[in-house]
Amino acid sequence: QTDTSATGAAATSTTLDHYEEGTWTPVVCDIAGNVATCSTADGSFTRIGNRVFIGFNIQLSSIGSMTGSYVLITGLPFNHLATADNGTGTIDYFTNFDTSYSGLTLDTSSTASFLWLTGTPVGGGAAQVYVPVSAISGNERIKGGAQYHI
Repeated sequence: QTDTSATGAAATSTTLDHYEEGTWTPVVCDIAGNVATCSTADGSFTRIGNRVFIGFNIQLSSIGSMTGSYVLITGLPFNHLATADNGTGTIDYFTNFDTSYSGLTLDTSSTASFLWLTGTPVGGGAAQVYVPVSAISGNERIKGGAQYHI
């Protein structure tokens, strides 16, 4: 592979140094580590060099003792960098939330071992918020994916 000739771009490496595919088990929890029960928790990943691509399908059956202001997804196959520009995630299908959201995404900007569930409430303006535990009751389905640097 040769270096890029794109204007303003610079290549630091042109050799593929790691490739891996596999599965992982997504876990839904709160910031204190209280875990929800899932009837389905399937995940797959592909790692290419220092980039990881994940996909997942989660069906909750109980939120257990979860409380607080944050719903998190953990159990990642690789921890991500805890920087603002390390990646992004999206939810392409979700149902049964107790709060109505026009869209859900995943924040990968901090805390390397998990992803923060964020959303835009319906009727709440355009501001994106962290999804609180009060927005779920234990029968939600969340399907999506993310890509991030490790």
